[in-house]
Amino acid sequence: TSGRSAAPPPAPRPLAVVVAAGVLGAVLLIAQTYAVTGLLISAIRDTGSVSGWALAVVAVFAGRAVFGVVSDVAGARAAGVVGADLRRRVVGAILRGRSESSGSLSALATRGVSAAEPYLTRYVPALVLACVLPVMVLAVIVWTDPLSGLIVGLTLPLIPIFGVLVGLATRDQAASQWRAMSALAGHFLDVMKGLP
Repeated sequence: TSGRSAAPPPAPRPLAVVVAAGVLGAVLLIAQTYAVTGLLISAIRDTGSVSGWALAVVAVFAGRAVFGVVSDVAGARAAGVVGADLRRRVVGAILRGRSESSGSLSALATRGVSAAEPYLTRYVPALVLACVLPVMVLAVIVWTDPLSGLIVGLTLPLIPIFGVLVGLATRDQAASQWRAMSALAGHFLDVMKGLP
């Protein structure tokens, strides 16, 4: 068991690419707001620099699209590697006879492992964006207008509080569904064992 706890994660590089693409995508999102604002102001004031701002907007959108594709591909790669590793471990535990609840392990080997894929392809990039973007936006707001930055900084902690409340309700519902699915999987496995 000590060797297993010291084992490296199965997909460190794709996960690092997902995190890096999320951070760079957040930087480009802030740059997009400046570029779109500059384009609108130059179009309204007719300053003659509309083409330069339009080119900046196109470049920022293209950069965000590239980083989005890179994040999706790396997330899918990480999900495949992690899913295969988890499935191998669960099936190995079942074959070694370590199962106290065969229904729970069979549900874990099928639906449980499959749930890791959307976690890595959708949740992790969104988590990176949710952690990095507010800090960057707050820094830009403080740099642009300190009073507005103070107001945003004082109200920003309300978001995690509401997130925790929603997460607690979701956790209870997910645990209830997992118990029901494990019971059904165990019943199905017992029926299959009793068929001969």
